Amino acid sequence: MSDIFDYLKWRGDLSFEADPFNDVDNLVLAELSYTCFDGLVSDSGEEVPLTSVRESFFLTRDRDALMKSDDHMDRAPLLMDGMVSGDRYRCTMLSDYINIVDTEKDLQISAVVFHLSDGSAYIAFRGTDNTVTGWKEDFNMSYMPETPGQRMAKEYLQRVASRIRKPLRVGGHSKGGNFAVYSSAFADPDIKRPHPADLH
Repeated sequence: MSDIFDYLKWRGDLSFEADPFNDVDNLVLAELSYTCFDGLVSDSGEEVPLTSVRESFFLTRDRDALMKSDDHMDRAPLLMDGMVSGDRYRCTMLSDYINIVDTEKDLQISAVVFHLSDGSAYIAFRGTDNTVTGWKEDFNMSYMPETPGQRMAKEYLQRVASRIRKPLRVGGHSKGGNFAVYSSAFADPDIKRPHPADLH
């Protein structure tokens, strides 16, 4: 059965000009957001090339061990290999990475911005990680009107969107999808006006 790694092999040579952003691109970026970019991408807004992030990441990680893992979060960084080998993602830049786990607040959130070669930015919210805190926040969503993670996702989108003056896409997998929808739904209307925004 084909997967997103196959997509990168088959379609990675097509630029966004030749084949515009699609649902599989959304999936690739949402999945890549599970990568731990701690120490590689800051939250300051500085943009870092994907090629450099990949090189630095694998200086301290065992690629073979990640390939043998059955956990999609472990395998997510391997997407970078296929992404930098084709025209579609090679020039991607990353910025505004956050990764916060607060056990006292039952808060787990991670997000990163991918700046794509089509002139757009994709804001990706990571889903639930392997921490107990992350799962507790999932359960809290069943009865709380707003969780700390949802509130922080809203603040994050507000901060990033107010600075990035280009078309935006907002997405994520699992709880990350909830954060994407929640933050977009409650975004300040003034943030939405300067640029179109797509929700994935």
